[in-house]
Amino acid sequence: MRLCNFLYTNTSLRLGGSLGKTASSTQLEPLKSCGSCVFPSKRRGFNLNRDESQKLKSREVKNKQVILHTDGSCWPNPGPGGWAYVLTGLDGNQQEDSAGMRLTTNNRMELLAVIHGLEACKAVGVTVVSDSRYVVGGTGKPLGRWHARNTDLWRQLLELAEKHKARFRWVRGHAGVLENERCDALALEARLHGATGVDAAFEKSERAVQLKAPCAFVVVKEHEVKKHSVEITPEVRDILEHCTCAGHVLLLPMRKLPRPLYESVNKVLRAFGGKWNREARGHVFAGAAEVLLAEALSGDSVVDQKKALQQFFTSPELAARMVEQAEIAPSMSVLEPSAGDGAIADEVAKVPGVDLHCMELDPKLCKTLRAKGYETWEGDFLEAPARRQFDRVVMNPPFENHQDIQHVEHAYSLLKPGGRLVSIMSPAFTFQTTRAPAAFRKLAERLGRWEELPVGSFKDSGTRVQTVLVVLDRELADVFAWL
Repeated sequence: MRLCNFLYTNTSLRLGGSLGKTASSTQLEPLKSCGSCVFPSKRRGFNLNRDESQKLKSREVKNKQVILHTDGSCWPNPGPGGWAYVLTGLDGNQQEDSAGMRLTTNNRMELLAVIHGLEACKAVGVTVVSDSRYVVGGTGKPLGRWHARNTDLWRQLLELAEKHKARFRWVRGHAGVLENERCDALALEARLHGATGVDAAFEKSERAVQLKAPCAFVVVKEHEVKKHSVEITPEVRDILEHCTCAGHVLLLPMRKLPRPLYESVNKVLRAFGGKWNREARGHVFAGAAEVLLAEALSGDSVVDQKKALQQFFTSPELAARMVEQAEIAPSMSVLEPSAGDGAIADEVAKVPGVDLHCMELDPKLCKTLRAKGYETWEGDFLEAPARRQFDRVVMNPPFENHQDIQHVEHAYSLLKPGGRLVSIMSPAFTFQTTRAPAAFRKLAERLGRWEELPVGSFKDSGTRVQTVLVVLDRELADVFAWL
């Protein structure tokens, strides 16, 4: 399918609406149609063929109606969000606008996109095209159960819809509809780079207050602790109490253990950092084995920190390859937001005069990083305030529940124009069709590339998980240009 070509001419900013958005607007010259564009169907959102699309366009002009395409974006949900619209007038000229919010929901962004689009429209008789069933399904009916949430926005939308005699049509997302794709790109850009607006109504809601409360994060961490706890049974405790410690090495009692009992003991030892070493004939720890054993025996269970914090560290060989792909030059500012034991940071530090900054959640690893001389911020990267931008970001984020996507998108927002991000990621985004992986795949296709890493790249960390190496570039020009 060929896409239509548009000529862009920038116009002044259009300010208005509510919630203190940061607005941007672009005026488009009349459409030069290739005759093969697709438009949303009136029947269940299927694409129209060329003849049907021409009939639709002719009918809208004849009925003196304008077409409003809208879209919203939010990740995680709730979290930072963005909305956008493209308004097509009777003369073919198009006006677009977008803005981001620091804390909101996907449905609220979808609704706000329609509200701001209708507020910008002066004509009576508008066809609103959206890929949100929530928006389209809630119109044409009085306030009720469908509008139980976001009632403040629904009330505005329904009043504007009646004022402009709007009719709504649903279109399948990412189906090649030109204006819908543009809205999607603008909303994504607003979420990544312009999420500074305040959705005051949502932030005052009970749901938002719970999200921002410190206890919300404590609950998550307690859940992870319970999930990755390993019980110390009386039989295992008896064996551990008779172990011998010599520096970093823990030696089991000199007697043959039944296989099931040995596996239980080994599981506990691995949970608090031990790794069997054939030459040492014992389990080797990063710290003093005697101290770590005493800490473990002080309770009835031990938390597997490696799994709880997803500490699957990068090998020196892979870290060197990542730094090579990043093309780091002397005096560049570099961020490593999940620094771990410093494997990637060690390779970055080999570049003369580099300005290296590390972030790490584990307090013990933070001490290790600071001992190496690296400037280290302790805490959750996703909660860290965006105080500055960096020339390069090199990272190995956690994978579970698409955390890698959240971390990479947040890190990308901290890149300077012309900067580059190199990250190890799960390959899930390359094939999954759910919203978050599909949206990130589209982002990666626009901004960079990825390649599969060999199976076993993390075998030394105790996992054979499949991984890919992703490279994203933030161009000096508008990387979200509508092609």
